[in-house]
Amino acid sequence: MRCVAVGPTTAKVMLVGEAPGAVEEQTGVPFTGGAGKILDAALRSAGLRRSSLYITNIMQVRPEGNDFKKFYIKGAPSPELQDGIARLRKEILKVKPNVVVALGNEPLKAIVGLEGITKWRGSVLRCGLEGWEFKVIPAYHPAAVMRNWKWFPILVLDLKKVVREQ
Repeated sequence: MRCVAVGPTTAKVMLVGEAPGAVEEQTGVPFTGGAGKILDAALRSAGLRRSSLYITNIMQVRPEGNDFKKFYIKGAPSPELQDGIARLRKEILKVKPNVVVALGNEPLKAIVGLEGITKWRGSVLRCGLEGWEFKVIPAYHPAAVMRNWKWFPILVLDLKKVVREQ
């Protein structure tokens, strides 16, 4: 099952993940599994309502073995990944959010062409697509927080920055 975006198309904030996990593959809704529980807790702590956010992923299908690297061929984005990035850009232009939260390295790379989520997280980056200017705030992916719980307060801090910047 494809995992499609949820949320109002008039949202001021868009969250972008990488690809669906097992639960998301079953439900068709982004961030409904374990990472979704972490994300929901972080959103509540930061004062954001999930229902007011537009939430999507770069890819709408789960990668083989849950490994995003499968969307690359010899280090270059596969045609499937290129299509996912193009679709994401169209979504950004459709929603026209003030802030896009890049949850993890892959969204950071897809949206602004930068790598190194640990280096860039918490930054307020300026970005533009076809004349639309918006802010990008990179943050740790909730699945990474599941593996490294000490990042949870950092994720909350970055989401609080989203509240201020929206």
